[in-house]
Amino acid sequence: MIMRIIILSMIVSSLFPQVNYDYSGNILFGTINRTSDASLIKVPFRFINYKPIIEYGNFNLNSHFALEIYLNDEITNNFNDKRLMTFSRASLDLRELYVSWFPADWEIKLGKQINTWGVGSTNSPLDILTPVNYYYFFSRGIEKNIGSLSLNMKAYSEDQKFQIIYIPGHTPHYLPLGDPEMPITIDSLPENLKIQNINKPQQLGVNFETPIHNIDFTFSYFTGYDHLMSLFGASTWTDNAGKLIAPYEDPLLSFRNTEVLGIGLSTFIGDMRVNTEIAFYNTSDEIKKDEDILRDYNGEYADICFPEQVEVDLILGNPPCFIVQDLYFGVATTANYYEYLIEFEYPNLFFDITLLGQFLSYNLLNISDGLHPNGTPSQIGRIDFTTRNNFIPTLGSPIFMFTMHEDEETETMYMHNSSVFYLNAKRFFMDNNLEANLRTFYDIKNHGNLIEIEFKYNLSSKINISTAINKISGNSNLNNSYTFNAMENFSHFRLEATYNF
Repeated sequence: MIMRIIILSMIVSSLFPQVNYDYSGNILFGTINRTSDASLIKVPFRFINYKPIIEYGNFNLNSHFALEIYLNDEITNNFNDKRLMTFSRASLDLRELYVSWFPADWEIKLGKQINTWGVGSTNSPLDILTPVNYYYFFSRGIEKNIGSLSLNMKAYSEDQKFQIIYIPGHTPHYLPLGDPEMPITIDSLPENLKIQNINKPQQLGVNFETPIHNIDFTFSYFTGYDHLMSLFGASTWTDNAGKLIAPYEDPLLSFRNTEVLGIGLSTFIGDMRVNTEIAFYNTSDEIKKDEDILRDYNGEYADICFPEQVEVDLILGNPPCFIVQDLYFGVATTANYYEYLIEFEYPNLFFDITLLGQFLSYNLLNISDGLHPNGTPSQIGRIDFTTRNNFIPTLGSPIFMFTMHEDEETETMYMHNSSVFYLNAKRFFMDNNLEANLRTFYDIKNHGNLIEIEFKYNLSSKINISTAINKISGNSNLNNSYTFNAMENFSHFRLEATYNF
């Protein structure tokens, strides 16, 4: 497929001299092995990245194709979609494909693209425009982001920039739930998980940048939907004769509607670059009454009307078994929270070492009592309907996903505050051909951490090799729903060689 695109692009550019064709990309060879037993970690990786661009006057056709390799031969289920993905194969991933137009003082892009906001160099409270593939979360740059169909318009003046982004659809984060190679788990999720689709998923963002004295300010507004699901309510189903001992539980999960206001600034204090950002979120599941969570039966007929029961009823002449709805309760969550970032980068601090540090924090400001503040009848089973016991920040910096864990008492996953610290020390050697990094990520509240040493060597202008080893530590007082606990066995060393073209 990639070769066909290259050949077609070259033919078009040769037949039409006014059309310019260019491309870039890379080929990755590597291995990643556990430090515990040197076994291969079978996570997907992008073997080939190819980024062609066709230019014609003020128009560009930009694209990014990736040949993704899956090594795992097991089956995993991701709530992102309703399909089962079988590994041990290769697939072509169209990461971006959009048209860009450059009229005077404007840049207009339309198509599948990765849009980014935020002043942070690696993590940001305003990393909200595109979802994240958690397989690539620790990759550099925008490798972790998933492109989405959008219209991106930017207007430039001498010092200011104004941007409008319209996203007509909705795509959630890609969580590799159920994959033992990348153990992100949420035990409280139902086995037959089905997510309620959003009826009108249009999303809109506005961003304005301007310098004031020696400080670059950014003001942002966004209205859209969260990238992680939340509990909206639940209902129970039983048979018409009441013979089912344990009613079928059907939790309704979907994506809250959220508005975001963000302010960021960037400046220099001497040689040190300082970025800071704060974002306020107003989120709601828009549930007003219990009836708002009603939907058609979501399970299998055999889950309620057992074949043996149906046969007996036919013999005895009883009324046929059919499924009826028993109870239903909504959650009705409305909440406000904020996230803020403080980042500094100090070049050549000592021994030619550059330090990059980040402190990110999240705090829940207030939350509604919901439709059932005192809980619900026991017929719903273990499902807790109190809003405070179900709230997590499902829009904002995706890094907070790693600090969440289930509460053993309520058997729910909630988070009301969290803080993380990230530090990277970088130094170059051998005429800047060898880059060394020592980085750490620390969950301040739960004490999980990651520490990694990485070396990257430019063998030539086109070939570089890198190696790294890391250690992930969790918290023995928490269960495996805490991601750092589940990922302790993901501590690894890796060796990669990249050919750039």
